Amino acid sequence: MPCPLLVACEGTVLVVRQADPTDARAKIGLFTNSGALWLEGFRGAISQAEAAMRDELGDPRMDDLSAVLRAYAGHFDTLAPEGSKAAP
Repeated sequence: MPCPLLVACEGTVLVVRQADPTDARAKIGLFTNSGALWLEGFRGAISQAEAAMRDELGDPRMDDLSAVLRAYAGHFDTLAPEGSKAAP
């Protein structure tokens, strides 16, 4: 069964699925041109938000916050079925 996020993105024409040339059972998800532009814009928005937070919090506090968020995110397996891993 395909990933629900991939299916949703495919419906918005951000990605397309194509056959995997090395495995006929598999599909590969690829960004469309529109999807690549959207991703670039999203990355820019994240960078702006992080810069604004860093300006507000200062480097030491932002570095601490980033470290805590990375550690927290490390507790999740994003490829596991939904609900298979609870927050710590």
